[in-house]
Amino acid sequence: MKDTDQRTTFKQEIITVIESASPKRLQDFLTNYHPSDLADVFHALDEEKRLFVLQTLNFHVLAELLAYVHEGETARHLRTMPVQKATNILEAMPTDDAARVLRKIKGERRDELLHAMHTDMRERLTHLLRYRLGTAGALMTTDYIAVTPDADVKEAMKAVVDKAATIEAFQRVFALEDNGFLVGAVDLKTLIRARSPKRIAEVMHHDVISVHIHDTAEAVARHMQNYGVAAMPVVNDKNQLQGVITVDDAADILDDATDEDVAKLAGVSSRVMLREGLVKTIAHRLPWLFAMVILGTVGAFVVAAFSSTIERVIVMVAFLPLVLDMAGNSGTQTAALTVRGLGRNEYRIAKATRRHVVKELGVGSLNALVIGLLTFALTLALTHIFTPSVPLRYFFAATVSISVMLSLVFAALSGTAMPLVLKKFGADPAFAGGPLVTAVNDLFALIVYLTLISVLVQ
Repeated sequence: MKDTDQRTTFKQEIITVIESASPKRLQDFLTNYHPSDLADVFHALDEEKRLFVLQTLNFHVLAELLAYVHEGETARHLRTMPVQKATNILEAMPTDDAARVLRKIKGERRDELLHAMHTDMRERLTHLLRYRLGTAGALMTTDYIAVTPDADVKEAMKAVVDKAATIEAFQRVFALEDNGFLVGAVDLKTLIRARSPKRIAEVMHHDVISVHIHDTAEAVARHMQNYGVAAMPVVNDKNQLQGVITVDDAADILDDATDEDVAKLAGVSSRVMLREGLVKTIAHRLPWLFAMVILGTVGAFVVAAFSSTIERVIVMVAFLPLVLDMAGNSGTQTAALTVRGLGRNEYRIAKATRRHVVKELGVGSLNALVIGLLTFALTLALTHIFTPSVPLRYFFAATVSISVMLSLVFAALSGTAMPLVLKKFGADPAFAGGPLVTAVNDLFALIVYLTLISVLVQ
């Protein structure tokens, strides 16, 4: 709460200065704030004040600020800036951030910006732009510290001091042989404790955990999380160091992956939720709505098929929402847990998968027993209060109770199995959650409930 209040205070201070200060005072004043705070304020400004900020601040401050702004928004502003200023901003950014922005700038404008850059920066960014989005190659930065294994620790420490202010990945120093082959790495803490005349080869880790340049970004982030690596080296097929992925990028990837999974559980995508326009939003959601219409139509046919039964025991319709809600909600809970486990690679071996399935079926069965008994008692009490003349009251209560129990067990099975089956066939398991698992469980519960009622009244 205190941090939130402090950020709110910063935001008001910054807005006040932007609205009233001279350009020089604004430049001096804003350098006292963290770029993240500036980015929060930048998002809240109208277009005129954003333009004032972009025209006033120097490219060093803008590079830090725009690194915290979404790359699409940053790209939009750089398209309208003079080429030299836009180039200076990109060159002052970490290479991974600059590459992400350039991916949003297409055609001649991108060529203009690359052509205006220094040769070294242009070559590094061109190299990063070759890799497909969502891979380690597209995510990595080429700003890192590397020395030879024979280098003295004093020499390596000097390299850290010289570059720490300008690069992100200074937490580790990488040992490279000829042609860039990765042979070791030493953490900054170890390097600080070491004393000359020790060589890097004497203090470095020889078995370096690395990722391949074509690995998926989410797999890389999980790898970094599992091993607690703050700067993950990215290598090619020959084990040559190509770049480094930093922990802040890994955290962003995991946040995006979580947002995406949660959004898919609702039947949409995170891009739709936040950034896409009206037409694309409709295009993403309509297929799911069509699928729900089809499943709903099947449900309508089921109800119509049992219409004569329903007419004879119309009171049982009152309990239909109870049966359907229990099935849908239970299935969604189980599917969410399974999707979360798949996202964390918890079911990589068959034993772990079986353990999860057995556990969820056990939980579902025990829940079904408890809720079934409670439902029986409540149904019996309600039918006694509102329709005391209805015969076979105990059989009606048993019908509702058994329907709820069977539906809960099926929900546990479907909520567990559907994500696992989708994953097995290469589809995104997150799509098994939300509307899909709810609709399937509702349909099953409807069929079971109406079938039991028809048996009862025969």
